Amino acid sequence: MSVSRDEVRSALGASRSFPVQSEPHGPFGLLQLQKELAARLRTKGRAGRPSDPERTVRRLVNFRPETWKTLAEMATQLTTTGRRVSPGQVAATLIEDRVAELREAMAPEPGERRVAERAPEVFMSALQDMRKVRVSFRREDGSVVTRLAAPLDLGPVRRERRNPVRYQFWDYGGKPPHWLKLAENQILGMETTGEVFDPAEFVTWNLAESPWSIRRDWGKYS
Repeated sequence: MSVSRDEVRSALGASRSFPVQSEPHGPFGLLQLQKELAARLRTKGRAGRPSDPERTVRRLVNFRPETWKTLAEMATQLTTTGRRVSPGQVAATLIEDRVAELREAMAPEPGERRVAERAPEVFMSALQDMRKVRVSFRREDGSVVTRLAAPLDLGPVRRERRNPVRYQFWDYGGKPPHWLKLAENQILGMETTGEVFDPAEFVTWNLAESPWSIRRDWGKYS
């Protein structure tokens, strides 16, 4: 049973499709995918199902029934006389290829890397001097915005899962103003302004119970 381009795109939740540049065949470049699997999958000894020796991390991943059905159909088309391909191996290959594309797309340009390298210095200087900054950053949806903000802290966000390290700001441009937490790779630019901020504007908690990660001289708000 053949699988159409629309069926594959719908099952995998893809927002767009694009042509495979080398040896396209079928809705998702099945011939190219077959060659990739042939290069990756190896059999231990003379028996057993071929597998990729570099895939050493095992995780349980849930799929919707229609997604697994599509993966099974693709696996059937990719299976050859000497190599049986499983739906899980197709899924792993597609995931790895997509992650590689996203990693390349998310890699910062040279100018952005220089900004990231300077961000701690600009942030720390403004924090200690109680100066507002203008910070440009990329949101999760890909849009870029610039905000006038007060640098608050650089460290783990304790109330979030796994306590991720974030640049933390008081965002004056929010409606209403609010706490803004950014990963380093979100920050595209940061510059200090001549405006001074007052910690009393946003410090409303007990600092003895929830202290700052970065030491500073903010008087009773230190």
